[in-house]
Amino acid sequence: MLSRRNDKDSQIFTGELAEANNRRQEVSLQLGSVKNERSQLLAERNVLKTRCRDFEKKDEDSQAALERLEEELAAEKRDNAEKTGRIYQLEGYVMSQYEEGFHKALRQAAHYFNFDAGDGRFNIDEDVYEGSVMAVEDVLVVGKQKPTASPED
Repeated sequence: MLSRRNDKDSQIFTGELAEANNRRQEVSLQLGSVKNERSQLLAERNVLKTRCRDFEKKDEDSQAALERLEEELAAEKRDNAEKTGRIYQLEGYVMSQYEEGFHKALRQAAHYFNFDAGDGRFNIDEDVYEGSVMAVEDVLVVGKQKPTASPED
């Protein structure tokens, strides 16, 4: 009886051992699959880290370039402001020279042609256009509106 019981126990243990071996093989296959997947994920992580470092480097370079461009823009704005100020200064100088020249010519004409240079009819803001005295701005408008003669006339 003991022998039958040992045979039965032996068969049970053999079955359990076979089942445990099968389960071990399945787990071993799963472990290999997980290790393979882990290796792939680590490789992908390394690629992504490299790309991330590249993007960070490009970002730093772009930021440095942006800062340089902003400095250049600020310098250009300062330069333009200085030039604009100089232009206004020169415009004022040109206008004062223009007015001085007008009054000088008026005084000379008054001297040579014996008339009063202080007469209110003499105005720096007026001009003679086609026999009429009119504001300089109006001369420009009338001159643009006047039809030009066609070559066939």
